[in-house]
Amino acid sequence: LLGVTFELSEEYLAREKAIRDHNYLMAEADQRGERRGIEIGEQRGLKQGVEHTAKNLIRLGAETDFIAAATNLSQERIEDLRKECPRS
Repeated sequence: LLGVTFELSEEYLAREKAIRDHNYLMAEADQRGERRGIEIGEQRGLKQGVEHTAKNLIRLGAETDFIAAATNLSQERIEDLRKECPRS
């Protein structure tokens, strides 16, 4: 009887450890995913901010070379933005 109880106790402890390990790994993966999501969001925000600045410069009549120097955007991207926001 004691042998059976000991075996069940070991099985129970092993299951508990497996559950804790699983929960730990899931929480760690969740944190990595959240950090990656934040990083992607920051990159998108920076890109949008740079493109917004470029569009403002386009509206003000700035030359492509000046906008490229100010924003580090390619001349091709600036020309694409020009098509999206004609000068008023």
